[in-house]
Parts: sequence; structure tokens; C-alpha cells
Amino acid sequence: MGIRYQITCAVVVFVVVVAEILELCICANSSTTLHSPCLERERQALVKFKASLNDPSNLLSSWHGDDCCRWKGIGCDNVTGHVVMLDLTPPYLKCWRSMSDDYDCDLLDYQYLEATNVNSSLLELEYLTHLDLTGNTFYGSHIPMFIGSMQRLRYLSLSDAGFGGRIPSNLGNLTNLHFLDLSGNGFSPDSNINWISQLPLLEHLDMSYAYDTFQVNIINLTITAPKLQFLSLAANGLSVSNLDALQNMTSLVHLDLGGNNITSIPCWFGNFKKLEYLCLSERGLHGPIPNAFQNATFIEFLDLSENNFDSFPFWFHKFEKLKLLFLSSNNFQDTIPDALQNMTSIESLDLSSNSFTSVPSWFVELKKLVYLDLSFIN
Repeated sequence: MGIRYQITCAVVVFVVVVAEILELCICANSSTTLHSPCLERERQALVKFKASLNDPSNLLSSWHGDDCCRWKGIGCDNVTGHVVMLDLTPPYLKCWRSMSDDYDCDLLDYQYLEATNVNSSLLELEYLTHLDLTGNTFYGSHIPMFIGSMQRLRYLSLSDAGFGGRIPSNLGNLTNLHFLDLSGNGFSPDSNINWISQLPLLEHLDMSYAYDTFQVNIINLTITAPKLQFLSLAANGLSVSNLDALQNMTSLVHLDLGGNNITSIPCWFGNFKKLEYLCLSERGLHGPIPNAFQNATFIEFLDLSENNFDSFPFWFHKFEKLKLLFLSSNNFQDTIPDALQNMTSIESLDLSSNSFTSVPSWFVELKKLVYLDLSFIN
């Protein structure tokens, strides 16, 4: 997962975060930009919120003085002075998002905020459109119910934050959301997520690895967001019947369904003609690689590892833009197929843990190939 996670998800998340922040027209932490001063009522709300947090690394040391618009992690509207952004992402995650050197980012580990009962004073920030608590630690506490009342939010990220319990259904009230990330938490598997159907403006939805068990039973999943481009539902216990909720999501560019209970691919999967990223790893898919994939000619990342595929279709060479291909731990046998020979855009190729009997000479013709894994091929 290391290469996949670093090369792809980092780019997607970073671009979306930057775009959202630019759209806010903020003036955070700038000593040269003229702006309206922070409103006292909102400054007091932030002070109360800070008091409900444990800050062992002193990350909020800048939170003092009268102008909260200059505090770290705060963004304000240039004209009104209202707080419109609260981004408390820890330094190591910001470093990672910026694609900095891994070693340097590791030096920033263990710097994060902690809390078990977040102060509802954030409701005073009535113009807040961007809330990011990613990567902090909330020790299994529930997502605060008051967040479901912050109806101006366009961007909400609570990923990898140690939240637990049931996901509050009142998140469905946040009908202005364009970006929602609840991934990497420990939610109860009986959480009802039908409220997702109430978010028609979503463009980015990440619910991957959101639960405290892989035995999740999602029923009646409905998504009604015609502009949705990024969807990750990895390790959600989805079955083939759940896929019907995605049938009309033809705007998808990034789709991750890895680690679910999907054993076959419906024919309408061919409607996903805009896909650039597709992950269906760690499942019981078997037989030939499905023909339903052949219309996804813009695909750049394809992960079909840890399935039971046994043959390549003749049309596989159509993936002319494919850069990263992961086919490890399948049931491929005999010679590595010539279908890969003309895929000259390939940069990373993992064919490990299959039963290939020989390595063809044409591998040297893949001039862009920088990573090749042929380990454990018989």
C-alpha cells in the first residue's frame, strides 16, 4: 500500500485542499495583507474551543492576542473578518501532503491535539465553511453532534482522528458539503450512513477504513451527488448489490472499493469512462479481468491485487495512459502476457506472487518503467 498511498492519494487530497483554501479568499497568518480584524465574539469562541483541547506539543502557541485571523490554522474573510476556515491538521500530515521528504515528515510525528469532549463554542463561527481536524486524537469519542448544525460547511475532514461510536446521522444536514472525509476512524459497524443521500453537492467522499471492524453490513446505500469525482469506500463490507448505488456516478475519476465483499463486476461498470484511479484489491474477484473495464481508457492507476484473476483480455493494451499497475497475488500463470508489451506509459508494475514461468525480453522496451516487482513468481 505504501507506493499506492503516497503517489496517488497524497496528490488528490493535496490538490483538493489547496483549491478549497484558495476559494475561501482567506488572509490567514499574513502580516502584509490588509484585512478586517477578528470579531471578538468569534475570538472568544476559539479561546473556549482551545480550552477543551490538550496541546502537549504547543501547536496552538500562536493563539493569543486580539486578532484571531493571524492565529495558526485560522482563515478569515478579508472583508468581514468572519472566521471561515479552521484547519488543525498536524504538522506531519501537512508535510506529507506537500510531498516533502519522508524522513523529514517522520521527525514531526507525535505532534497533534487531543480531546474527548470538544467545546460546542465552534457554533459561534457561523460563517465557517472549512473544518479540518484530520490526524488529531479524540480517543474513541463520538463526532460532536453540533457539527451537524454547521450548515455553511463546504469542506469537512475528520479522518484519522480516533473518532468512534455511531456516525451521527445529522451530518446529512450539511447540504453544502463538497468535500467529506471520515476515513481511518473506529466507528461502530451499525452506523447508518443513508444520510449520504442528502448531500447532493459532494465532489469528494472518503469513508475508507472508517469502522472498527471489517464486518460491516451496509444496506440501502444511496448516493445522489451527480458531480462526485472522488469516492473511496474501501473496507466497508460492501457486496455486489451495494454497487447499484454507484451506477449513475459517471463523473467519477477516483474509485476505491478495495477490501470489500465484491465477488463480481456488473456490466454497467463500463459507464465509468472518466476513471483515472481504480482500486479493487483484496477481494474474491476471479476469472479473466472483466470486459467492463475496457471503456476506462483514461485510467492511470489500476490495483487488482490479491484477487483470483487468471487471464488478461486482448483489449488490455487500450490502457495507453496507465502508469501504475498492481496485479500481485492473483492466479496468473505461464508467460507474462504480451498484452503488457505496448503499455509504454507504465512507470510502476507489480506482478509478484503469481505463477509466471518466464520473464519476456520486451520488458527492456518499457522505457518509463522505474519500479518492477517480480518477486515470488514460480
